[in-house]
Amino acid sequence: MAENLKRCKLFPDIPPELWYLVAGHLASYVKVDGNIYVRSLYNSPVGTSSSDTRLFFPTKEDSKTAGVEVWVSEDHQRIRRVVFLAPGALQIWCNEQRPVPGVWWRKVPLADVRSTVKIQTDGLKVRHIEGLPRNLSSDPLSQLLWETPPASPPDLAPIVTIGISSVPPPRSRMKSFDCNHPDAIGYLVACCGDRIFDIVTHKREEKDFSRLYENAPDWATHWMYMPLDEGEFITHIASQLRHYFNLRWLEIGLSVRRQFLLTSHKHRHGTNVTKFITNKGRVIGFGWHAKTTDRILTVPRDKTRVYFNSWDHPDGQAGVHHLALEKSYDNNDVAPITLKLPTAVEKVPAQTSPGTLRRTACSLDGISEIQPCIRQAAISHVIGIKVNYINGHRECLGQFLLDLAAEAISTCGSDTLFVRYARFTSNILGITAITLQDPGESGGA
Repeated sequence: MAENLKRCKLFPDIPPELWYLVAGHLASYVKVDGNIYVRSLYNSPVGTSSSDTRLFFPTKEDSKTAGVEVWVSEDHQRIRRVVFLAPGALQIWCNEQRPVPGVWWRKVPLADVRSTVKIQTDGLKVRHIEGLPRNLSSDPLSQLLWETPPASPPDLAPIVTIGISSVPPPRSRMKSFDCNHPDAIGYLVACCGDRIFDIVTHKREEKDFSRLYENAPDWATHWMYMPLDEGEFITHIASQLRHYFNLRWLEIGLSVRRQFLLTSHKHRHGTNVTKFITNKGRVIGFGWHAKTTDRILTVPRDKTRVYFNSWDHPDGQAGVHHLALEKSYDNNDVAPITLKLPTAVEKVPAQTSPGTLRRTACSLDGISEIQPCIRQAAISHVIGIKVNYINGHRECLGQFLLDLAAEAISTCGSDTLFVRYARFTSNILGITAITLQDPGESGGA
């Protein structure tokens, strides 16, 4: 209330003492570099020490403050907002929050109604708000930063089970994606080698594709796209650890077994494989082929925020190592499932480049359209393909960025497909075009 009254232009000269009479918590604000920051926060006239430890709630008997949670949003210059939420308003408020680039939410741990917090300032604005240390042990997730705040403690699970703690390091940044959103038509996953760095939900009628990629690291990011069929949704998320690491770049080829084949180079050193399993029995792997799965998370049918640690935390491990489901979901009550894992491609074209190749394939039977993904460069080249089938099913090979997708090529009435290629280096060939017409002397088919 104090925040709203302070912004009211009808009463510009009311002193803070009067604001305190109508609102239990008083905050003042300052604008820095175009953003609004909390300048001061208190519900008593002065602090008690140089570190400014303050009492948040006046009395234990005040029923209005019972069960209140305190959330703060902060960026690199610190506190942007402070929100006090009663239990009945928490769920609705959390669902309404949308990600703001560079801004993270954190819960201030409070032991009981009459709690003290430590407020640190830099003389211009509040830099940090924290509960006293004795409050942290009972709420370890309060040490994490959230892109969108969870209404209840999420079910946290490490997807890498070797050398990783059960809880991310303090102040780790937790991003999220909307799993099984009613408007979801696909999922984009950013990889670098075998590691996952971002997961984004592609929603129907979404036009600003650049927004989907803006928060992922620029270096060596490989975007994989998993399109969803009509009525398809995620039922499980699985993971498995392998002992090699892969760095790769892409080639695309066409095998003689009526399959599209994608290959890419890799160098081994340790890997983590993550898989999405759908209600239609599809298993899509993000990483390298694995014959077994050792950890499975069951995902509710309804829209659920799935949290994961952000790649850019300086003290954290590189890549996604923790997942957290927004809603409590007891996996012990769910019957164990046996996954039919994808089979590795067996017969492939002869290798023409040094190093191990990564390969993916899809059937050519029943194809209606082929949509190349073309990266513009000195020599423009195809980095991936989306294949549309007559029955409405879709598959993706290689890297597929929606804003780099070329016009789809209809294959109806044609039984021949030509690919044009070029030599990028002395050891690497790459496809520069896919057509239904003979490319002639410019390339080969």
